[in-house]
Amino acid sequence: MNKKIILVLGAICMLGQVTIAQATNFTVSASVPQASAITMTVSKVTVNLAGSVTSFVAQPAGTTALPFGTLTLNTATGTYLDGPASATYYWAIDLTPNGSGAGVAQPTVTYTETSVLPTGQTAGLGQRAGVQFAKVVYVTSSTSNETPISGQHYMLSNLSGVTVPYTGAIGGWMRMDVGLCTGNTSSANGVTDPTGCAPFTTSDLPATYSGTLAVTALVD
Repeated sequence: MNKKIILVLGAICMLGQVTIAQATNFTVSASVPQASAITMTVSKVTVNLAGSVTSFVAQPAGTTALPFGTLTLNTATGTYLDGPASATYYWAIDLTPNGSGAGVAQPTVTYTETSVLPTGQTAGLGQRAGVQFAKVVYVTSSTSNETPISGQHYMLSNLSGVTVPYTGAIGGWMRMDVGLCTGNTSSANGVTDPTGCAPFTTSDLPATYSGTLAVTALVD
């Protein structure tokens, strides 16, 4: 009789250890809408002799004029600048998603010389100015970090339907920096000129030199 009781109790203990495993996969998702257009914002960027930014001023919405004005001769180098050597400037064009959508701009850019060159002048603004494409990353409401996109540095006259891949600006947004060439070939002295570009000098003929940058941007 005692043996039977023990066996029954043992069976009850074994049943109490049985567990059932249930495996379920839950799908978690969220959709970020794609921007339907790109906004192009122009800013005037002033730099010092070392190439450090001293002023970054956004221009009114819809700004398309990028004037460098009447140039100033640097008597030490024989080259013309858009201002005193201690405060030269360039134009930054930010290409950002429009509205609440997200994405990165992929611009295609063409430059056209629009001024009639003086007789005997062989180089227009297209050979005296350049553009550097860069990736910009937000840091704070008043600070951002800019990194040039490798290989995307052109003399304006070399821009003939050039497309800059959006992949170079993933994680930030695309920027185009447009400035006069200064004759600088050393990165130790700030931003260098693109290959083939040269500054205006007293060898150039007096005139107003101009051109048009046509920018078409896709959203990726």
